[in-house]
Amino acid sequence: PVMEIYSQWGSSEEFASTRPTIEGRHPGQGHYYRYALDHGFPMGVVGGSDSHCTTPGGPVPMIFPNWGGKPLFAYPGGVTAVYSQKGDRYDLFDAIRERRCYATSLDKILLWMEAGERPMGSEVSSGRAELDILVASSYGPIVEICVIKNGQVSAIFGEFGEDVGFDSSKGVFEHTWRDPEFTGDACYYVRATQFDGEMAWSSPVWIRDN
Repeated sequence: PVMEIYSQWGSSEEFASTRPTIEGRHPGQGHYYRYALDHGFPMGVVGGSDSHCTTPGGPVPMIFPNWGGKPLFAYPGGVTAVYSQKGDRYDLFDAIRERRCYATSLDKILLWMEAGERPMGSEVSSGRAELDILVASSYGPIVEICVIKNGQVSAIFGEFGEDVGFDSSKGVFEHTWRDPEFTGDACYYVRATQFDGEMAWSSPVWIRDN
């Protein structure tokens, strides 16, 4: 039900990622998350360290100590955030199966998205696409919010897009976005970027035209 969109190895969101996998970009588009969504795979997202070090999400500072502690990874690790009511292992895994989860690149950025009062991960029957988006940065300004529709950027907010939804410090973004070009079934997710380049990716919502 989910795919690891980010880890210390890099981002698998898209081929043109600003954090390509450190072993080299996979040449085929079929290796990336956007391709999977665009081809009908209903997957949410998770993030992970993807290392053998017990520092979840954190750097690996002393890998290969006989080489002088050379870091193995160029990027910080990822973490998974899960919306769970009980917090026990059964409820956590149920939430992941239902895609009520999102990924970040280390920093604990708050990200919430819903459509028709249904949370990320849901399939919604509606004659319109309207997303309620809330992002709160962990310690610095948010520079960009992207809405990705069917694998393509559909709306941008921030330095290179619309300047709506931000508070005065740009530490919080809260906005209801309506897709003016919704004509039928579509898949949407949100990517948020902080001033230091750290990111968060929501699981999608799938809106089916009723």
